[in-house]
Amino acid sequence: MSNLEKDIRSAALQIFGRQIVAESPVPQPAAVKKVFVQNMIAAAEVNRLTQDWKPTLLSADGELRYRLRVIRGRSRDLYYNNDYARKFVKLVRANVVGPTGFNFQSAVVQPDGTTPDKWANNTIESEWALWGKRGSCTVDGRLSWRELCGVIMETVARDGEVILRKVRNFNNRHRFALQLLEADHLDDTLNREAPGSGNRINMGVEVDQWGRPIAYHMITKHPGDYYAYAYTDSFARVRIPADEIIHLYIQERPEQTRGVPWMATAMGRLNMMGAFEEAAVIAARIGASKMGFYTRSKDAVAGSLPGDEVTDDGERMTEVEPGVFEELPPGFDFKEFNPRFPDAVFEPFRKAILKAISSGLYPVAYTSLGSDVESANYSSIRAEVLEGRDAYSAYQSWLIEHFCEEVFSEFLKFTLLSGVVNLPYSKFDKFNAPRFIPRGWPWVDPLKDENANAAAIQNLTKSRIQICAEQGMDFEDVLRDRQREEQLAKQYGISIVPVVAATASKPEGTASGSGSGAGAGAGGES
Repeated sequence: MSNLEKDIRSAALQIFGRQIVAESPVPQPAAVKKVFVQNMIAAAEVNRLTQDWKPTLLSADGELRYRLRVIRGRSRDLYYNNDYARKFVKLVRANVVGPTGFNFQSAVVQPDGTTPDKWANNTIESEWALWGKRGSCTVDGRLSWRELCGVIMETVARDGEVILRKVRNFNNRHRFALQLLEADHLDDTLNREAPGSGNRINMGVEVDQWGRPIAYHMITKHPGDYYAYAYTDSFARVRIPADEIIHLYIQERPEQTRGVPWMATAMGRLNMMGAFEEAAVIAARIGASKMGFYTRSKDAVAGSLPGDEVTDDGERMTEVEPGVFEELPPGFDFKEFNPRFPDAVFEPFRKAILKAISSGLYPVAYTSLGSDVESANYSSIRAEVLEGRDAYSAYQSWLIEHFCEEVFSEFLKFTLLSGVVNLPYSKFDKFNAPRFIPRGWPWVDPLKDENANAAAIQNLTKSRIQICAEQGMDFEDVLRDRQREEQLAKQYGISIVPVVAATASKPEGTASGSGSGAGAGAGGES
């Protein structure tokens, strides 16, 4: 026992009249350090197997500051030259945006809070449909709203980020449009303190002390344009306030200012896979051509070897056509060169690498990326499909929250101020009630899913509105279609008989052995 411990015990005895007894000795710093090393040895040990593992402790922006351009450039190169990379980007667009895009529904209600304001909703929905047509929603007039959302998802997946500028008081019916810009316009070489404000500029994004974007420092002309160097102001920058910019990217780390291309972790394997398949095709072509070499014995007659061309070294080369054989002169022989590749291990190896690539290109499934369902079954494909749909749904929610709702708010503001609709701007908050319905997917097993939804409606655990939304439909549009269908049938004198779907269980109340009663409900498997 140390002198310090003895003094403490003596003082306690004098003050409290009793002695403090320690149940366990106080651990020494050396012992604590020893336990820590033992617990962390697997993760922190440096040996011959981990000495080339050199992690960094840089911030998110520090990691990207001098690497972002290279990563983005390689991602674009793979998109244009690698089949799997291109399919990944296209699948992201197809599953997030889909063929119809994000359907808009205005959800304005009366002062009672429940009754829909039909006139206001119809007016706003009509104006949104006009604004979303090609030639109106973007300043260049090239894209419709659906196409714009698709290009945005492609760009974010390929480049990691995309920029849209809100152009207010634009010369169109609604006095508002969007300018779509690539991330190259945002000067990632600009990293310094903003003069006179106390703000910080990180890769072209000016943020305040809390990290909130204040302004964006944009290069006026795309730095990658081949003719940009012909202008004296090619790399002139302009400071644009943050409320005019929509900067879309997936934030993966705190304090992250710029977006990372989604293919970053799979780029190395994708590039190697492309080169590997190219080499395999060339090897197969060489093998199919039956290439080889002429050998000469001592009995060969000089100059008797046939040949189409003579090289600078005096060697003869012969072009061989498929199915054509030539008789060799005496003293000459033909030695075949056959790389014998690709062989039997080519396809298993390719699949193994492609499966690793598909993990880096989540949520695209391997069976979709590689167009390979050879060894898949219904259960495995269904599991992949459902897992991917959850991820795609998350991306849909992200795009709605970060882009669609913000754009609608600006659109509504300038539509009301321009006077093109007879709605007062003083009730902006009331009218600003958008509902964007993303694309849905067909059911994996339609009959079972339909029966399950019927049971959910009967048990009051789901609404018809929710079921329609899961498939990317608006329940109100469904009712309108049903009404129009009945009107057309009545007009042509046709009686529409409701179609009752087949169910896997009998109606409630019918006896069916042990299956009758509370245990027999709709949606049971046959």
